[in-house]
Amino acid sequence: MNQPGLREQSTWTAIGLFVVLAAAAAFTPLTGLVVWLMPVPFIVLTVKSSKLLSLMLAAVMAGVLIAAGLGMATIVFTLGVYLVGWVMGEAMQSSDNAFPSLITGTLVFVMLSLVGLAFLYWSGFHFQSELLRQSELSLQMYQPALHLSPAQILQMSTNVVHTITTALPAILVILSFLVAVINYVAARAIAGIEQVSAQPLLSAWRLPSSVIWVYIVTTFCVVFNIGVSTPYLWSALNNAFMLTGFFIGVQGVAFIWRRIRHTSLRYFWIILITIAAVLLNSLFILIGLFDSMLYARRMR
Repeated sequence: MNQPGLREQSTWTAIGLFVVLAAAAAFTPLTGLVVWLMPVPFIVLTVKSSKLLSLMLAAVMAGVLIAAGLGMATIVFTLGVYLVGWVMGEAMQSSDNAFPSLITGTLVFVMLSLVGLAFLYWSGFHFQSELLRQSELSLQMYQPALHLSPAQILQMSTNVVHTITTALPAILVILSFLVAVINYVAARAIAGIEQVSAQPLLSAWRLPSSVIWVYIVTTFCVVFNIGVSTPYLWSALNNAFMLTGFFIGVQGVAFIWRRIRHTSLRYFWIILITIAAVLLNSLFILIGLFDSMLYARRMR
């Protein structure tokens, strides 16, 4: 059970973390990054049933974001961060695993990402134009070594921008999911409640067979350019391909985690495995597919 001293300690830890994040948002140029970690204190306070304190911190956060220059976007981001903390905290209290918290958190983070892009566009930042400019500058730095002509640089930069914008929905979902995981893990560690700390994450990760079939079908379509003549269909296929591949790769990481989770260096190994999964994502997709095949065979 959660002891009163531990409860008070975790509450003060959450408040201290909020102060650090608020200071970083107010006095450093990292406001855009810090906002995504702001839900952690709110999740902890929701788990601790400190609703009044959460509302007070939300009011302070609104003032910090206004001072940081977010303007009208402050309302949306303050409500969004408070909502993430509330729904993820409630899900952590009422569920026996991590997935309800991660699903709800991911959905709200996707919404905040869309609001962030809209805010950037409204403030005069054009995503595609800036991405094209940065890509051209990067290629121009290596122009002597690559022996590229200005026309080739422009074409390559245009291709990069097209690829990223086509896959932007999947990229937003993946980044939102990763941010939700970071917030969940941090809040779970700070909360110090046995019921929450015991919630499985990677050890219980198991994708339905439909995800595997979607990945197989979309891989076939992408490899053979099926639907490339229809922009909407091609974008949908590419995003489905990227999303399913990512989550199957996570299952590959989970497959290895289930075999090392009882070792003394498990957290060290999981960091190395995560880095390897980023660099060798195709390998972990194959491991995830292999794990799914083994599980389906055991279920027969």
